[in-house]
Amino acid sequence: MPTLPFEDLSLFFGEFAVTGVFTPSGGSPVAVTGIMDEDFSLVEALSNSVGVMDNKPMFTVPSSTIVDAGNGATLTLDAGGVYLVREVHADGTGLSVLVLEQVS
Repeated sequence: MPTLPFEDLSLFFGEFAVTGVFTPSGGSPVAVTGIMDEDFSLVEALSNSVGVMDNKPMFTVPSSTIVDAGNGATLTLDAGGVYLVREVHADGTGLSVLVLEQVS
């Protein structure tokens, strides 16, 4: 796995970062800082037919701040929005991407 040549990941979370509270299923809430992104995708059902559009909210965060992340965990952003964690993708460099589902 690739590793970063430095340990201070705060460099990645400067002016574009948002803050919130991550709560693992059955665990204690933890303050987190990360990058929120809404990935857009278009899925074509059949050829010559109308496709289906989807927004997939994602939150990139240092892996060390989201211990026990998984299905049932929640993310509440200070700027508004509550999300369920649907998938966790650790990239092996100390960062993880939470794939989310917005619930409010």
